[in-house]
Amino acid sequence: MVICDQTTMAEYNQRFRQKVGPTDVLSFPQIMDSSEIPANGWFLAGDLVISPQQVRENAQEFAVSFDEELRRVCIHGMLHLSGYDHETNDAQEPMLIEQERILRALEQERLHIV
Repeated sequence: MVICDQTTMAEYNQRFRQKVGPTDVLSFPQIMDSSEIPANGWFLAGDLVISPQQVRENAQEFAVSFDEELRRVCIHGMLHLSGYDHETNDAQEPMLIEQERILRALEQERLHIV
């Protein structure tokens, strides 16, 4: 996992997605399809890049805690690494429904940020 500032995130977003401006999380898979998964099932799914500044801005915009929004973007990124995708940010997108289900299931877990 890489934690970066908004300037770096905007550069990554432009370079790898051709999108202007920062985003909260980017996912970089290490495999392109399930045929690349080793027989033992163990593999490095990929990398996440997160901008805490953008997560904080999102949290304020959506009136949720930083902790909740950080969990949301981590889950979002991991779902992308697991092969999920979405066309829009509509709450009815199957990936986003799954994201929120996982978020609720982990609600009692605590993140310890130092």
